[in-house]
Amino acid sequence: MQKNLILASVKACTNRVAQAIAAVATLRNAAIGTFAIFPFALWLGSAAIEVAIHSTPLPDNMLDDLNGTPVFLDRDGSVIAQLSTAEARVHIPVSLSRMGAHLPETTIALEDHRFRQHRGIDMYAICAAAYRSTTTAGHLSGASTVSQQAIKLADRRRGRALSSKIRESMLALKLERQWDKATILEAYINRLDYGNRRIGPEAAAWAYFGKAAATLTLAEAIYLAGLPQSPTRYNPWLRPGNALTKYSRSLKRLVQLNILTAAQFDRLAANPPSVRHESPPHTAPAFIDALMKSRGNHVKGELVTTTLDSGLQHHAENFLAEQLAAVNRHDVRNAGMVVIENSSGAVRALASIATGKGQTEGAFNAALVPRHAGSTLKPFIYLMAIDARKLTAASLLPDTPDAVRRVFPGYEPQNYNRKFAGPVRIREALGNSLNIPAVLTLHRAGPRSAFETLTRWGLRTHEELDELGAGFVLGNRKVRLLDLACAYAGLARSGLALPPTFLADEPELPHRMASAGAVEIISDILADDRARSASFGHHSVLHINDHRSAVKTGTSSSHRDAWTVGFDHDYTVAVWVGNLNGRTMNGSTTIDSAAPAWRRMMTYLAVNRDARPLPESTLPRIPVDSLTGMLPGTQTRSRISEIFLAGTKPTKSSGMFYDSTGSITLPEDYALWCSSKFNHLSAITRRNPGTGPRILSPQEGATFIVDHDLHLDQQHIPLRSDTEEITWKANGHRLSSPFLALSPGTWKITAHAADGNTSSATIRIQSPALSRQVKKRH
Repeated sequence: MQKNLILASVKACTNRVAQAIAAVATLRNAAIGTFAIFPFALWLGSAAIEVAIHSTPLPDNMLDDLNGTPVFLDRDGSVIAQLSTAEARVHIPVSLSRMGAHLPETTIALEDHRFRQHRGIDMYAICAAAYRSTTTAGHLSGASTVSQQAIKLADRRRGRALSSKIRESMLALKLERQWDKATILEAYINRLDYGNRRIGPEAAAWAYFGKAAATLTLAEAIYLAGLPQSPTRYNPWLRPGNALTKYSRSLKRLVQLNILTAAQFDRLAANPPSVRHESPPHTAPAFIDALMKSRGNHVKGELVTTTLDSGLQHHAENFLAEQLAAVNRHDVRNAGMVVIENSSGAVRALASIATGKGQTEGAFNAALVPRHAGSTLKPFIYLMAIDARKLTAASLLPDTPDAVRRVFPGYEPQNYNRKFAGPVRIREALGNSLNIPAVLTLHRAGPRSAFETLTRWGLRTHEELDELGAGFVLGNRKVRLLDLACAYAGLARSGLALPPTFLADEPELPHRMASAGAVEIISDILADDRARSASFGHHSVLHINDHRSAVKTGTSSSHRDAWTVGFDHDYTVAVWVGNLNGRTMNGSTTIDSAAPAWRRMMTYLAVNRDARPLPESTLPRIPVDSLTGMLPGTQTRSRISEIFLAGTKPTKSSGMFYDSTGSITLPEDYALWCSSKFNHLSAITRRNPGTGPRILSPQEGATFIVDHDLHLDQQHIPLRSDTEEITWKANGHRLSSPFLALSPGTWKITAHAADGNTSSATIRIQSPALSRQVKKRH
């Protein structure tokens, strides 16, 4: 029995030992398996990470050149404007070397002090952040490196999603393999938000300290370096106390990192930087507006050197403001000025000014608003006719009441002074800005060709010739002041047209619009003080002593627009004065409003910019009869010298315009003028042998309306002819007096001269009721 008990105990022990041995074997086998699988798992995880790194592309914004906000410089390098974008009010990316000696290192110390030791991910920081997050209730600590934050800023990610953090970690590892530390740091700092929509250190340095980042002191660099951690909470303008507290904490952190000594801490803490509130400059708003619109409101966000001369811009604005004050009694509210350098087409100044009453319209750029051109387009029409050798500066044109309707029926323009000069040479017609000769010249040049040529000069318009008619040459076509200045600068370049140039590094290629010789003739006329003396007087405000300049004025109907534009050898200056709301200028003339500002700028350029006067014409001059522009004859009263293109000199004598006594005899086209009060020459009409008397009144095809409010005995049409002793007949019935009583119907008026020759004119007389019916049908 005892033996059986002993055997059972031994067997039980043996089983336990066997079980223990089996358990140890199992553990051994498991351990061997685990150690065998672990390297494979580690390799597999590493491979997965490598695949993720290689397959995940860096953000496009990271690889592209950083596009900040446009910063415009004048020709001398001074900042004149900084434009905002949807992302920033000011963002000026700069190289790491231009961030100063302190800011990059301070930023590294405060944001990622092991930046130069890790490869994109800081495992020590991750473990420390995890420990703080688990041991401190409600505390969520970050451990992003500069490389990770650079990826986040390029992605414009917000929030703390785990998947985003993992992606940024993968891309940070990739970034560190492709870029060096300096490039990563530059990209990171240039994307930091320093508050108040100032992105990057350059924008922040100018906004808060009024200086470039390269010149920041140590205190200023430390102050700025702390702001991106919470740009809203540490806003220096809105929460200066919070920003100062952050500055103090940054100092303590730098001491902990042994970057600052205790002595430096004490000095910096006792002398925090003085924060300023610097707004971006905007010293030439009209110029920048014109520049942006010329480029479709798109300019690359970088430092852009413009053609602006800030000194000229300042004087342009002052001259306009003072001129508006001088004509304030006329209720003139708006003005614009453009100054162009002739040789390059560079816009050196572009100003738009409004008085206090005109501030509503002041939001518009006077240099870019299309306005009625007045007489400023006339030189280009005369230029076409002269260049085509259809006219010369000495050609004679009739400034008479009936001249235009013979070529443009129904159109009867008048001159500014409501007078008619009779026979005028082109030089006088253009110099005195006479309307009727200009329309006759348009007829010679061809209206449609002239209209299209103006457009090729850069005088763009949305209007059509069929809408405007021949009156476009007198100013009912709208133009912009900037375009008009460019067109006249083309005259200054001897016919080479250029678009306006606003950027220093983008020169344009000119194209020829007219021959140099024809332009020289037009310029000579516009510079001729004597040629314009009948309208403006000798030595008017348009004349600059000892500085020859070509100049043209223009006034739109009802005195709504006043223009003066002209040039010397080096510069073209164009001035517009008026009311952008369409109000009249209460009688203010161009000579009173626009011309003085033009003269002041031209004089300033001559004295302070060494602008050279317009050279005298080199074309040969020959003497001509001063009245007719033809070769002098025996009866010529006075002579002048005139310039001509080759092959266009006059060949006929002026003798046909004088009779044997020296009296002036004019062709039949001048008959009406000769019989008028405007005949200052005491001229008579020269009638060809065998022709009938010329009927001056009524005109062929005229229509008269009976006025039922007046007695018929008081309504008569006067009958006039260029010949004395005329017998008048109406529908074959002889009249007892040179008057035709108004009676509805069609009437053939016949003039019988004593020599038996006759002339006739057919007219219509209508009752008011019939006249209204005709108007309705039309």
